[in-house]
Amino acid sequence: MNRFSCFISLFALLCCLSFVSLQAQSADEIIQKTLDARGGEQAFQALKTLKMEAEIETAQMPGHTIPAVIVKTKNNKMRSESTIQGMSVVQAYDGQVAWMKNPMSGQVEKIPDGQAQQIKEQAYFDDLLIGYKSRGMSVEAGEQTKIEGKGYYQLIFTEENGTKTSYYIDFETHLPYLKTTIFSTGGQEVEVKTYFENFQEVGKVKMPFIVDTQAQGQSMSKVTYKSIEPNVEVDESIFDYPN
Repeated sequence: MNRFSCFISLFALLCCLSFVSLQAQSADEIIQKTLDARGGEQAFQALKTLKMEAEIETAQMPGHTIPAVIVKTKNNKMRSESTIQGMSVVQAYDGQVAWMKNPMSGQVEKIPDGQAQQIKEQAYFDDLLIGYKSRGMSVEAGEQTKIEGKGYYQLIFTEENGTKTSYYIDFETHLPYLKTTIFSTGGQEVEVKTYFENFQEVGKVKMPFIVDTQAQGQSMSKVTYKSIEPNVEVDESIFDYPN
């Protein structure tokens, strides 16, 4: 065997060993590397409140941008105030009740169960990477994959009801790139994809400042954060359902 053949064989062996090493990554190892890349678990735990100013584009209002201010707290409470066609829209979750202020009547109403679950999901404060256990979810490492030529780890989170959410983590940066969830609606299964872009530091934690949610190949909503302030003082009465 000549030197060139030896070199090719050695290179192929190293590639195989590298692939096996990547394959051996457990869910816990992938999660730890991702947390480290985003600032570390202690940095996440140091966050108590977030105030976010955003611009939202939706499929229901093409060509229009909706300004919004969103406040969240560590105990999974949330309030969002947005302006749509000159009218103020308030949605909130106080830890038990999801409610909204009807922009037409000015009356406060409880949000119906289906939509209320979505509001509750949005109110979760801790990133899924560190909060999945408290939500009764399990996690496993899925198959590695390539998307547009780049390599990604896959983490599969499973809820108690069987709903699965997959996160795709960049091999190189260890930052989340894509989240996919399959929902059943109208007797059909629809895959919803959420892309994370433009990570910036917020209180030593890297957070995406662009979140684009798509279904069936079309953008349903795109949130661009103009600012995210950590650990601001919050009067928690703003979340309370005013019954």
